[in-house]
Amino acid sequence: MRGEPQIAYGIEAIHDSIVTDTDIFRKYSSNAKKISIYREKKKILDKYPELKEMISPEFVSSLDKARGKFVGKVDWLPPELVITDQRIREMCRNMFTYSDDYVKKTGLRFGPCPGLEKMSGCPMFSPGPREIRPKLDKADIFIAMQSKDFIKSDQIPGWHSVIMIKLKREIEKLLGE
Repeated sequence: MRGEPQIAYGIEAIHDSIVTDTDIFRKYSSNAKKISIYREKKKILDKYPELKEMISPEFVSSLDKARGKFVGKVDWLPPELVITDQRIREMCRNMFTYSDDYVKKTGLRFGPCPGLEKMSGCPMFSPGPREIRPKLDKADIFIAMQSKDFIKSDQIPGWHSVIMIKLKREIEKLLGE
């Protein structure tokens, strides 16, 4: 064998094997199906340009200066494509190698998700797949927000919940409940 040995059970391999074992993946496995559903949902968003502007890191960050500095990515996707599976939900507990930046800041090289049981999306704080799927099935779009920094964001527990509640209020001002 040449070069670096391949890791058979890296976090990406675990994630990919779980995802490909879901009904959602099988239902929407072709790119044509995914593109079709994205186009359909984009037509809905195109009717509301103000909403499209709200689904951005800049807008979401502006909702709260102290908490907004932790916002990384914000985007939307069709709720039909969101995989709700207990195995994905529990991946944060898996042990994996941390990024070089995290190692420099903490001295830790290996462990579970640095945000485990600190973020509002963690399993102990968020509803499970059985509660989420019916809500997604009623939704037109799904808005996702990614943290920029696990280390600093721990200083303001629950910051993501506060930001998302503020975003929800802004959307309701625009579109109603």
